[in-house]
Amino acid sequence: MKKLLLALLLVANTICAQVTITMEQEAGVYKVPCVVNGAKMKFIFDTGAATVCLSESMAEYLLDNDYISKDDFIGTGSSTVADGRTVSHLKIILRDIEIGGLHLSNVEASIVEGQRAPLLLGQTAIQKLGKVSMEGDKLIIENGDEDNCIPEGEQLTIDEIEQRMKIGCSKKVYGSFCFELGRRYYYGLCTSINYKEAAQWFRKSAENDNVDGMVYYADCLYKGDGVPTDYPSAIYWYKKAAKQDDPFALYALGWMYRMGQGVEVDMIKGFDYARLAVVKSEEDFTDAQTALVPYFEYFLQLARQGNSAGFFYSGLCYTYGYGTTQNFTEALYWYEKGAERGDVDCMNNLANIYRYGQGTDIDYPQAIYWYKKAANTGSPKAQENLGEMYFYGIGVNRDYLTAYKWYSMAAEENLVKAQNKMGMLFYYGWGVQQDYSKAFTYFSKASANNDIEANSYLGNMYRYGYGVNKDIAKAVQLYEQSTDYGWSNYFLAQIYKNGELGYIDLSKYQYYMEQCWIYNKLAFAMNDLAYDYALGQYGTKKDLSYAMQVIDEAIELEPNNPNFYDTKGEFYSMQGKYAQAKEMWLKVRTLDATYYTKNNTELNKYIQKQVK
Repeated sequence: MKKLLLALLLVANTICAQVTITMEQEAGVYKVPCVVNGAKMKFIFDTGAATVCLSESMAEYLLDNDYISKDDFIGTGSSTVADGRTVSHLKIILRDIEIGGLHLSNVEASIVEGQRAPLLLGQTAIQKLGKVSMEGDKLIIENGDEDNCIPEGEQLTIDEIEQRMKIGCSKKVYGSFCFELGRRYYYGLCTSINYKEAAQWFRKSAENDNVDGMVYYADCLYKGDGVPTDYPSAIYWYKKAAKQDDPFALYALGWMYRMGQGVEVDMIKGFDYARLAVVKSEEDFTDAQTALVPYFEYFLQLARQGNSAGFFYSGLCYTYGYGTTQNFTEALYWYEKGAERGDVDCMNNLANIYRYGQGTDIDYPQAIYWYKKAANTGSPKAQENLGEMYFYGIGVNRDYLTAYKWYSMAAEENLVKAQNKMGMLFYYGWGVQQDYSKAFTYFSKASANNDIEANSYLGNMYRYGYGVNKDIAKAVQLYEQSTDYGWSNYFLAQIYKNGELGYIDLSKYQYYMEQCWIYNKLAFAMNDLAYDYALGQYGTKKDLSYAMQVIDEAIELEPNNPNFYDTKGEFYSMQGKYAQAKEMWLKVRTLDATYYTKNNTELNKYIQKQVK
């Protein structure tokens, strides 16, 4: 166990091992997801660019939202980009760029003229990563030289780190510095190995909310490196890191529950932690997957002895391939065994099998039968699933009142999806009398359980004063907490475009609209953004080729939406390409014969004359 945990942690946290990042191909170029001073971005991986490059609008956004400050600007200069051009620019220091879990500190960047200048990851960052290679869409970073003293991408000695810590920094940054000191002592980077010093710095890092520090300090407590072996304390710190979905902490907890180290042996808890380690890992976590094999064998033995927990967990292992080969037929067999003996979890999962046609044909009546049986026996998850069937009309006629019946039961048991849907029912008055007060209550419960869609709905309520006092600043705060939900970015964009905070900020409007496109793939917003580029409006430079690219992606996302083909037809018309425009408008009529009657604008009257 000691060697295994150490190996896992080495892979997870040191740059002296290989890191593989999956890039995203967009418009013929590869983009690397990065986090700059806490702001999510995507950079074009450009070995021909001398520096990291930001557009003016992106720099304005970072400055306005305190991701950078005026002190970070360091003058002016010029640089050469991939096409050979030399461009003038302001120079800036980016304090932290995170790429695939690797942190690059104090990276020089250029602010390039133009609102739509691409984000380029140039040599000032690439050189700090170590040895970099590409295989298709994979960016492979490795640095096997343990003597070069470049932990986390920056060449800093222990004295230099301690000097920076004296200047004063945020809790997050301080925790990161403490972790770096601990890592140097632990592995003997630029100094001799000293486990006692390492453990002290890992503890300080953990106490300052650094997840890596929590895992390393827990590992020291587990192994007795620099501190006495202390399983209960190790479990405490592993659990702190596990709450932030750290896969290595989850794996360690699974091991300790399975082996009974510091806790009673509990195979079910051990399995739950171990499978979460696989689920939460962004990379192939072979060790955690292998660790699931003994659990599968244990549960299968219980099932063969007629144990209900064995039935359920054997079915679960076969459903997801935990510790065995995925096999829906076997999963169906064991779920049926458990369901017939009254196990509600088996009933719910058996209903899922029939609902999605896993290992059998889709059979909605059977799915609803087993959901109801489990729901009536008191299974909150089955109640939530049954509510979903009626809410969306899956296998039954859509019935909001029946959906309300089942969702209300599940919501009382704190199931987040049910809480959110209850909020929606009251918000829109679907199946119940519209009641913003009740909608607010349910959305608040779901929000407390980290539901980002509920946050967005709460933002709407504060934005428009639905059931609460109108508070645009509070709405913005809620939207910003849920930007992984595309509509939140769209709503933020509209607030800054409309000046709802008392001022108009088109740079923020552009930023959030591009987030809808680049990160959220929100087709509705992409249609609006395409118009911005086509018309050169709201601070966006006119660019019909870019407009066509955005609307093409929207069509790819929703190929049956007539509005997007109408938009593309309009763009062709702007370019004088009337034959192509007519083709798009005919496509609109194929999808919706009444579209131009329902949307009777002056433009559409013209289109109706042109398309015979």
